[in-house]
Amino acid sequence: MEHPEYDAQIGQMLIGDDDQVSSAIGMIDQHYRYRVCAWVRRQFPGISPADLADTWIVTLEDVFQAAREHRFVPNASLVSWLLTIAKARAADFTRRKASQDRAIKAVADSLRNTRVGRWWDRLTPAERNEVLRLICEFICLLPPKQRIVFEVFVDNYPDSAKLSALRDAVAKVTGKDETPTAVRRALEEGRKKIQAMLRAKGYDFGIRVEND
Repeated sequence: MEHPEYDAQIGQMLIGDDDQVSSAIGMIDQHYRYRVCAWVRRQFPGISPADLADTWIVTLEDVFQAAREHRFVPNASLVSWLLTIAKARAADFTRRKASQDRAIKAVADSLRNTRVGRWWDRLTPAERNEVLRLICEFICLLPPKQRIVFEVFVDNYPDSAKLSALRDAVAKVTGKDETPTAVRRALEEGRKKIQAMLRAKGYDFGIRVEND
């Protein structure tokens, strides 16, 4: 995969001005896109075509940013550097997909045998993914405590469906002795805000946590 003279040329451009860096990014995209993406696909067999494409785009963005911040080492292997960045970004997308899968299960299980649950069951897979995408966006907009509780709920589902387990998991993240009441309140307040934002988009459902 490596071409020493070509890589050396790109390396010199990556330590140049913005125009040279931009040209280097174009050369990397033209010369290494398919090779790096093929390698990533072998490392992450389950990665979707869309996530693979996004992995490469973010990899190029990281390369550009590193070059602008003078973090690229000209004498280092360009290919190894690209593979390291691409692997890290692919891992990010894989973790995000796993988190989304857990969120889908959390939502589906929490709505089972409810009126809203029957509405959820009627959604197409594409609509469910859209709802989950919106939830992820809205969680990021919550106040810090509510955001942490929601993220922990999703990341630790189904264990986090029990209030005691959710409290323990939140305490590990915050490093504080969280009370069940405070955790439940944060979840409920966050849920109401997310529901309001979802209603504005035409969706409506809730998330339940069981008392022990």
